[in-house]
Amino acid sequence: SNQVTELFFLNHLAPRFNLPVPEHLTADASGAEIRDALKRWGNKTIIKPDLPFGKRGKAGVIHQVNEYVEAQKILKSLQGKEINGRLPRTAYMVQYIPAEMEMYMAITYDSRYLGPALTVSLTGGVEVESIGEDKKVTVPVDVYKGVGAYQASEILTRLNCPAGYVSTISRMLVDFWDMFI
Repeated sequence: SNQVTELFFLNHLAPRFNLPVPEHLTADASGAEIRDALKRWGNKTIIKPDLPFGKRGKAGVIHQVNEYVEAQKILKSLQGKEINGRLPRTAYMVQYIPAEMEMYMAITYDSRYLGPALTVSLTGGVEVESIGEDKKVTVPVDVYKGVGAYQASEILTRLNCPAGYVSTISRMLVDFWDMFI
């Protein structure tokens, strides 16, 4: 079965559905490309193995790197490192972007609604499984209507999203649904 990894999402799905993503390079990038990227990114990058499952942070295989030699070394070492019984397809580096807010979005089948549901939280990251019910909103999605900007805006308002972000994130949620469909 084909499983979507973060790198596949970055390279193929996000551009197709207008979802913003950080700049990124794979382990097969040339030394010059890596050096140029590090310079553009202020000598900060995150290096990850390309695996079709989460919990990479807890496995200790996500690295913040600040210089070229270390970046090359980690890119090469992660390519051949077995993680939870799996070998990565490759390793890649992404631009480090400091964030005021980290979001979690998921579309899943929800037996309560007998159909797809959209879950959104303004708290994300490594501990996403432990987000309290008061910090996330899950709503059913009508497969014929999809997610509209009004519904997305309503979800974000319920989560007390800062007003300046609501319009942009609402558009992303609509695009996220379009990608899912």
